[in-house]
Amino acid sequence: MRSSVAGATAALVIAIVIAACGAAPGTPSPTPGPATSQPSGPPPSDGAASPTAEVTPTPSPVVGGVGWTSAGTLAGPRPGHTATLLADGRVLVVGGLDEQGAMHLSVERLGRTSAELYDPGRGTWSATGPMSVGRAFHTATRLADGTVLVAGGGIADEVASGTAELYDPVTGRWSVVGSMAAGRLGHMAFLLPDGAVLVIGGNTIGSEPNAVLSAERYDPVAGAWSAVASLGATIYGPGGIALADGRVLVVLGAFNASATTWIYDPSGDTWTESGSMNLPRHGFPVALLPGGGVLAPGGGIGMVDGVLAAAQVFDPATGTWQDTGSMALQRQSFTATALLDGRVMAIGGGGADDAGARSVEIYDPVTGTWALAGSMAEPRFGHTSTLLVDGSVLVVGGYSGAGYAALASAERYLPPPP
Repeated sequence: MRSSVAGATAALVIAIVIAACGAAPGTPSPTPGPATSQPSGPPPSDGAASPTAEVTPTPSPVVGGVGWTSAGTLAGPRPGHTATLLADGRVLVVGGLDEQGAMHLSVERLGRTSAELYDPGRGTWSATGPMSVGRAFHTATRLADGTVLVAGGGIADEVASGTAELYDPVTGRWSVVGSMAAGRLGHMAFLLPDGAVLVIGGNTIGSEPNAVLSAERYDPVAGAWSAVASLGATIYGPGGIALADGRVLVVLGAFNASATTWIYDPSGDTWTESGSMNLPRHGFPVALLPGGGVLAPGGGIGMVDGVLAAAQVFDPATGTWQDTGSMALQRQSFTATALLDGRVMAIGGGGADDAGARSVEIYDPVTGTWALAGSMAEPRFGHTSTLLVDGSVLVVGGYSGAGYAALASAERYLPPPP
């Protein structure tokens, strides 16, 4: 095997997705309303910190009560997929590694062209039209008109695609649109205030991973891509989110990076360096807080230096990071989903033992503290989590255990009241 998703994306480290996010890295909510998490990144690296704590699963009530319930089973396992909330409240799950690809983590075995729809009202899954090519570790962004733009991703035989296609939820069909100038895997996409989509970073695939330094912009009217200002830095495994004021925050978290923060201003097509996090980290999600702040919890440190429970909050007004309360458990390759009441839910994730986690913690931005809030039926990491219209959270796919078993299961959670 010449390369692998694990090897080629070791420097990338969502998601989604995740994920939605899982995230994937985590891709921000493409339209006003509930956020969609992408996978937080490829499988976590080995860590040397203490193992992830075991948490007893919470009994699964029916949706309508507080806690977890099964949300059914997909047609096949899906790590490396995306999950996108549609305008009608359904969730579109696209692509990802097939079972063999997940087992071998091989870019030569990537390949799901299929897509599925989750109907929260019925609690059921149904097939919808397939993409033109199979993709994993791509991005999916809901546009202002309700269509979904899927861009890039690993396709097969060590190739990162530059192609893009649009999903029409009315017809259930895909249409190919203009291609990016660069093939990208593990990149990030952000919906801008004018309806365009900003794509940055990612990796090409070959005998060795190669960072894509450029950034591109998709114009939904023209159906075409154009170059925008490049960050000019190696964008391996960043975290990022669209800020409330229309700018884009990117954190250059990676194995050996400085966790530097950059902000993109679409009005002037400029990047500005901002404050740095207290530690270089990777495999962490970010979530928007009430008031415009950004929460960044957890993540891994270096290749083998451990997994964090610590969290920080970014203030866009001052460009600085401040410590906040730590989670009870160490997590990486997990999702962080902003709830309707402004709290943030951290779900699953690989700990130092890479075994994944069942547990959930909820962050209260008023007190700056976390509280454990039940557990999933299955431990998982590299999944997606999507906030639904009713305030519940849909968690889909991912991996489970140190053997990276690919999951086809989905679960749904109704958070407790504040």
